[in-house]
Amino acid sequence: MSAAHTAGPWRVGGERTSLRPGSLPVQADAPPVRGSVGPVDVAYVNGFAGEQEANARLIAAAPTLLEALSEIVAERDRVIAEESAMSPIGQPMFDDSFGIKLARAALAAAEGGA
Repeated sequence: MSAAHTAGPWRVGGERTSLRPGSLPVQADAPPVRGSVGPVDVAYVNGFAGEQEANARLIAAAPTLLEALSEIVAERDRVIAEESAMSPIGQPMFDDSFGIKLARAALAAAEGGA
């Protein structure tokens, strides 16, 4: 990744701050090196009541989703390497599925790529 994000897990914060009235914070526990005690706000989500909460939950799930996609793509890459090694032509028998291509694109976007 080009820049490290705040370590997960993230969660939808229960307390709205006076810094962003009406916003729903997404929070993470502060690592000790930052000198903070308690949660740090990662994002502030605005919007209509139900939509605001759904968006905040999706943002809070981002670190877990990123880790899951990374594992899925890494496992696929291991399978491709094994298939290539066993193939008489030195190539995997199957191309990436649409889902794996989508996962690779999402990882690239999260890492600051295209």
